[in-house]
Amino acid sequence: ICIAQQKPKIEDYSKGELEIKVSPFGFENPIRVGKITPDGSIHFNWNNDISSIKDPEFFMSSIKNTVGMTFCNDKEIDQDNEDSKSVDASGLFLYKDGQQVGVLMAGTEKGIEDNKGSNRSTSLILGSTISWIYVDSDVLFNGKCSVNFEQENVYSFKEVTRYSLQFKKGWNMILNTLVEKEDWKNETALGSLPKTMTKSSITEIPNTMNWYLNYWAD
Repeated sequence: ICIAQQKPKIEDYSKGELEIKVSPFGFENPIRVGKITPDGSIHFNWNNDISSIKDPEFFMSSIKNTVGMTFCNDKEIDQDNEDSKSVDASGLFLYKDGQQVGVLMAGTEKGIEDNKGSNRSTSLILGSTISWIYVDSDVLFNGKCSVNFEQENVYSFKEVTRYSLQFKKGWNMILNTLVEKEDWKNETALGSLPKTMTKSSITEIPNTMNWYLNYWAD
């Protein structure tokens, strides 16, 4: 993975040096993928060699399952390597002196990570986040997933996600973008749901990405 010339950085940072790790192959097998230096600069070093992981295939799945095409009412898939397997990094965890102390998040807008929660009582935030997945072989994957959402007298719409992914063996970045949302309200509540999303391969971290720290240690 290439990093943009402008190094990612956390503003107003004061936590000292922290390790960045991911645990897609179980929390007993954390993989170090970078560090945060005392000035808040983020340095990634994604190692494509996972030979030290025991039975990695146990944690891996098809590309369509990893990128979220499990519950489509209608789907279109164009994939050139049906045998390719993958796993999502599922979060950038922060460690200090061997102890997990927080999570590192990236988004074009502050609070966009809250979109992932099940609480839809507030309006979703349009914008992009980054995810990382490991793929065991090169693969091109293009697709479209449509999901029907309907609640009587409240909303009726299709949630549509489009995929444009070019993966190399090893770690890959995906830009996940919420393009459009469906706001709703009834007699007692209001909220919003995702309506149009895209998932695209990227090789550099966009300069529009902001970095946030959820730090729970003393």
